[in-house]
Amino acid sequence: MVATTLESVSIEHGAASLSEVPPSHMKLWKVTVLSISAMQIGPNLAISGGMQIPYSGLGSWAAFLGAAVLAMIVAKVIARFAIVYGGTASILSFAQHSLPRWAVALTAATLLTGYVVGPAIGVLGVTIYLESLANSFGILHTNLIAMQCCLAAGVAVLIGICAFRGVEFSARISMLLGAICIPLAIWITLSAGRSFGFNVAPEFSTSGMSPMTMSRGVFAAMGFFIGFDCIAALASETASPKKDVPRVLIWTVGFAGATLVAGVLLQAPVLLAQNQALLAGDSPTKILLGANGSEALAVTADLILVLTCISGLIAWLSGAGVVIAAAAHDGFMPRALSQFHVASGVPRRSIVLLTIVSIALPALVFIATGASPLLATLYASNLLVLLWLVPYALICGALIFAPRATDMEWAARIAAAVGLTIIAAIVAAQLLFPLDKVVGTLDLVFGGLIILVATCFFFGRGTGKSSQG
Repeated sequence: MVATTLESVSIEHGAASLSEVPPSHMKLWKVTVLSISAMQIGPNLAISGGMQIPYSGLGSWAAFLGAAVLAMIVAKVIARFAIVYGGTASILSFAQHSLPRWAVALTAATLLTGYVVGPAIGVLGVTIYLESLANSFGILHTNLIAMQCCLAAGVAVLIGICAFRGVEFSARISMLLGAICIPLAIWITLSAGRSFGFNVAPEFSTSGMSPMTMSRGVFAAMGFFIGFDCIAALASETASPKKDVPRVLIWTVGFAGATLVAGVLLQAPVLLAQNQALLAGDSPTKILLGANGSEALAVTADLILVLTCISGLIAWLSGAGVVIAAAAHDGFMPRALSQFHVASGVPRRSIVLLTIVSIALPALVFIATGASPLLATLYASNLLVLLWLVPYALICGALIFAPRATDMEWAARIAAAVGLTIIAAIVAAQLLFPLDKVVGTLDLVFGGLIILVATCFFFGRGTGKSSQG
């Protein structure tokens, strides 16, 4: 999943607003590099096969291809809005331009809930590597769930402290580690493919695949693309945003999609053969390296991935804190969360709230499900996908029925209609036929929560078109 939130905000006199900010004229190459870093392609490539196997088995590559195509369609829709409306390219701002009040309320409810739980889900992902490292060092614990909760809490406290102090240093480290991590993940994937002679022919068989399993698979694979829309906000700050937003979106999503599809194609046979090791807590990285006799390097690889994920999470927690503070200033959240520290400019109250959620939610998932970190992350990632697919569907609908037909070209409208259809199909499959009882229960709980929050926003402040920045 995307590990850095890049929503543009303005901060003035201790309060934030999701209004447009003047462009900083960042260089296009720098925006592109930052966008690729934000997509966390290295860590995602290392873990993508392991996350997808429970859903799609040898058909995992096809699920990722479907998710990449859907992400490209939504990117095209967002790009079209950016060309027409300009300003800061964010879904919430476009929603306030083009959607009725109830849809704006639903968009705000899903996105803001996603920002609240997103860092916690990222913390769950880090525990995959931490537990694998503990296994590698022979560190055993009589109460595995307690150890998992402590690992998650330790990560949450660490990223909370760093975000509380500021994120600039972490952002630099994240870019550096991200650059290191991509070639590492590619080498690990190629090593795994070499272990079975790169014979991927069995993966192109359609046996065992059905529209239902494909829908579930695409839904799960979207967890690695959800939140890519934040890249548009960053590209808005170039000298030519109307030209650069579409380019950066398409380049980044296309690169991420091609990398993950190819990576899963090579990883799936190895990981499927070692499915029990995955469930026992070994990281996908350790299993992939072991297939080629390089298991001794697993500790180093897992450690680099831990550092990369943590540095990205600090940036994500900081950005999410700003978005929450801005939403509080605009009436979407309790006003007390809108305050920024005078000296540091950090929204410390919202950072504290997100840190508490990042401690509590992973512990709740581990205790309630007793699942391994990999499976627990899979459960939680499904929630994030569900939260983001709702605004993706709404923004596609907004483009289909855009009032200015001359601005919204028919090709873009057709793409939006295809995207809306795919989203409706995979969401329906997820809600009506969940993978297991845990997924079904989580969907119901968060579905009810979203309806409640959206209702509050509808009757509250800041959801109408008049509230635009």
